[in-house]
Amino acid sequence: MKRSDSKHDIAASMRQPAIDSIAGRIIYAAITLLLAVGLVGVSLLNGMAWDGEKPGEITYHERFAHYIDEDQYARLADALIHGSLSLDLPVSDELAQLENPYDYGARYEASDGGANPIFWDHAFYGGKYYCYFGVVPAVLVFAPYQLITGQWLDTSAAVVALGVATVGAMALLCYRIARRFFGSSVTLATLIATLLFLFAGSNVVYLVFVARFYSVPILSSLALTFLGLWFWLGARKEAQDGSLAPRRDDASGKEPSGPSSHANRTISTHVSLKRADSARSTTRLSAWHLAAGSLCMALNLGCRPQFVLACFLAIPLFWNEIRHERLLFSRRGAKETAAALIPFALVFAPLLWYNWARFGSVLDFGSSYNLTGFDMTQYHQRLLLTPVLLFYYLLQPINPSFTFPFVETTEMARPVGWAPMEPMFGGYFWLVPMALLVFLLPAVRRELKERGLWGSTLCMLAFAAVVLIVDTRTAGVTQRYFGDFGWYIVLAAAFVMLALQAQKDELVERVRHLSGRIYLNVAPLGVRHRKAIAAFIACALIFALAVGALSLFSPERYDSIAAFNPTLWEAIVRAVG
Repeated sequence: MKRSDSKHDIAASMRQPAIDSIAGRIIYAAITLLLAVGLVGVSLLNGMAWDGEKPGEITYHERFAHYIDEDQYARLADALIHGSLSLDLPVSDELAQLENPYDYGARYEASDGGANPIFWDHAFYGGKYYCYFGVVPAVLVFAPYQLITGQWLDTSAAVVALGVATVGAMALLCYRIARRFFGSSVTLATLIATLLFLFAGSNVVYLVFVARFYSVPILSSLALTFLGLWFWLGARKEAQDGSLAPRRDDASGKEPSGPSSHANRTISTHVSLKRADSARSTTRLSAWHLAAGSLCMALNLGCRPQFVLACFLAIPLFWNEIRHERLLFSRRGAKETAAALIPFALVFAPLLWYNWARFGSVLDFGSSYNLTGFDMTQYHQRLLLTPVLLFYYLLQPINPSFTFPFVETTEMARPVGWAPMEPMFGGYFWLVPMALLVFLLPAVRRELKERGLWGSTLCMLAFAAVVLIVDTRTAGVTQRYFGDFGWYIVLAAAFVMLALQAQKDELVERVRHLSGRIYLNVAPLGVRHRKAIAAFIACALIFALAVGALSLFSPERYDSIAAFNPTLWEAIVRAVG
């Protein structure tokens, strides 16, 4: 490698606007807006959104012999407004008299072809219908809309709005992560790639396309979690001017090492470290940021309870403030500690009461009483089947085709026992190949530890595993649940990418301090690796976005364009083929 190659790399990176410059912020905001507009476009493809149907209309599904209420959340909001916890739906005598109303076969017979109305995917308990999905979206979104307009909010419109809110929240989170933990080492291209990682890996496009009430709690929790983490990561301030303070090293309280510090470590062993007592005198925690973040995170209990695990990310994120700087859980940090904890009490108390008032237990969310295609009160998945389902979730290869849209749903067998399964287009690591970067974690361990992200990264991967196993054991396989665990994995992968970018800058800085002879021995290996990884990231992003877009046109998927918007489907097929 020639010395001019290094100069070319430096010059190329300097041509990009800084992420905190006006130009950089405008470009980043434009990309975010483009993604949000794209989601609105996705919602129009299958004709489910903005279809002109009046909210509250109930349709009969002949195959299931059940009635389907797409506006279950609006109905819940209406019930709450009128002082009821149960839904205003008629309970047929045939259903009420069943010995086991959760037996799908018995309900199918009792329905008598729809003559006796029974409602699909509702919790049925004590002779009443309930919504087992989290109540928070009904309280914060649907009820206010009804109180202001006097009309029910259409579910598909709410899904699109929540999808746009999720994109906005993830954009804020990515920007804050880049600035706080990686600073000047992050180029604008890397920041945009981080946003695209989370956009493609959090399943938001799938959830908006399937604009049904199933998407509402997951999108709500995604938006609240990203916003909550954004608030939490903005809590650390400089004591003098209140500006965002960088993350200190977990062990010593020093600033995260940048390129020049690594170069200096290579040349000299005399490195100056800031101790925790110095950090305590120059930084503080913003109580309102802590409270706002905790409020958002606590609301997950009333959206998608699986996301409550994300609340425990506070431990590694604030470990230095708890253990070394004593800014939390100490006499000095009493106000900040109260600000962080009180929102959980204020939110959890009414939500747990809501469970108790409906089902007699604070921890019973009602999902087991769901009237669906199998008896959830009696369902026990065979242990031997679980690894097979986990393979489908993570590693099942995609199913390419030579005809449009060039990707088909995968074949999934049940070799040992039965489990509910919905059409999927492949395992997570095939559909989101950028997530494979998590396997490079050992290579960036030191970098992430110095920047205070190592513990958070390990926790995210552990939480992803827990959520994935729980979802698999209780509800089988569905691509919708990628939204529960995928964001943990892809965010950890983004941390790896950001750490690799920082290492690249450190290598360039180190090279500038070394002699020509050592330069020839050190530089080429690092350059070759980083170019290969950069090429993989670019190809993986293009692949993920392309396959995700093509899968929207599959006639085999749920809520397909072919079924719900046949005119558009026929026009597309004629144009392509």
